[in-house]
Amino acid sequence: MRRIGLLGISLALIALLTLGSIDPRTLPARIPEVSRSINQFSLDLLKHKVKGRDAQPNVVLSPQSIYMNLAMSYIASGGTTRREMAEVLHFPDDNQQLIRDLGELRRQHVSAARDKRIDLKLAQSAWLDDTYADFRHEYMQQIESVWEASLYRVRFKKADRVSTEINRWVGEQTGGRIRQVVRPDDFVSRSEPGLINEPALVTISALHFKADWGSRFDRGATSRKAFHTPRSAAQEVDMMHQHSLLNYSKNEFAQFVEIPYYNDHYSMYILLPMEVLSPAQILDSLTMEMILDLKYRARGHKVDLYLPKFEVDSQTRVRETLAGMGMKDAFDRQKADFDRMIHPNFEAFRVYISEEPRPPPPPRLSTILLDAVSRHPPQPARFVADRPFLFLIMHNPSMSVLLAGWFSDPA
Repeated sequence: MRRIGLLGISLALIALLTLGSIDPRTLPARIPEVSRSINQFSLDLLKHKVKGRDAQPNVVLSPQSIYMNLAMSYIASGGTTRREMAEVLHFPDDNQQLIRDLGELRRQHVSAARDKRIDLKLAQSAWLDDTYADFRHEYMQQIESVWEASLYRVRFKKADRVSTEINRWVGEQTGGRIRQVVRPDDFVSRSEPGLINEPALVTISALHFKADWGSRFDRGATSRKAFHTPRSAAQEVDMMHQHSLLNYSKNEFAQFVEIPYYNDHYSMYILLPMEVLSPAQILDSLTMEMILDLKYRARGHKVDLYLPKFEVDSQTRVRETLAGMGMKDAFDRQKADFDRMIHPNFEAFRVYISEEPRPPPPPRLSTILLDAVSRHPPQPARFVADRPFLFLIMHNPSMSVLLAGWFSDPA
């Protein structure tokens, strides 16, 4: 990282359619329904990812980006396709409710991003080729107005030009941290004699997040400590340290601490099991209710906090993951039902979600050492993250998960 004192994450999600901690007393009495949906999908996604064949020891994902991106397709879905998407992503049946809720959530992120010490970009774009498909005007209008997505009309047969334009857009939205998400061969024609099978619409969600810690680590207090894993000997790691007033709680399963980012718009939750467990064991019986219960019961403690300096790189094939979770018909050329997206005609009568282009360079999460800020504590607590843990980056006003993952192997 080039700037000390910041946490930076960038990622892009592509769907190719083919023809100071919060005072607990200030928490919202009722979490918005869209946040409940995003949060449950976040935990479901982590649980599926940890058991998948591509499971990795360290992972960071953006469930909220996936949710927002696929909502652009969900509002045009029907039949079994719609039912499966609703079950996997916990979408409501009412399109207008979903549109209103996501619009409000976007406005809250935009409001937070006005703060100069919070660098947040959550941007959408849609790249449309209407050579064969006549896209419904009302659908494209929703994409532009509700998601504030930039709409670009392109010809995918000009693959070199289109891929350059898409990669340039993503680079601009992520501060240059992601430079290539598509290549020309991602738009190759799949048509056969008597069968048109061409790229028609690409939707992209790009996320970039970088913010100052609100509760800072002591620059001179980093020390070498052992990190324990279930399957290997302990490893020496650099442990950052701070002694600050933080929201803290615990139960028989885990300790919980909330580390705020500047101005309390966002926080990092860390869930540290009492025992040395693998990520799969941590997630096995975990529920969002358990996490939120720890959050609601957390109170200000003077926390002696040790956290490893870590970087997490991970990537996932969204199609494979979501299909494994039960969302199958959306990717099936014969079964997909997105009829409300186009005016069916002889050449283009069905839209389905194709295999998305290869994953972008993986999002990176880094913990960075910061200057200490003195606080006046009520109660002491000790929190040493010297074993695998789960982390969530939360948007505090909506109580929704922005990013989530786990850390289990310093190597």
